[in-house]
Amino acid sequence: MDAKLWYYFYIAKIFLIFCVIFGCSMLSGRLFLVTHKSYKKVG
Repeated sequence: MDAKLWYYFYIAKIFLIFCVIFGCSMLSGRLFLVTHKSYKKVG
């Protein structure tokens, strides 16, 4: 396997993992905000 190709594959894998983690954290944060607002409204 070409070294440069392996390097790009490694970068892409890290980028993909970062995107997944970032997306999940943003989604959970938004969910937390929505539930927190509705919880405050109820309380």
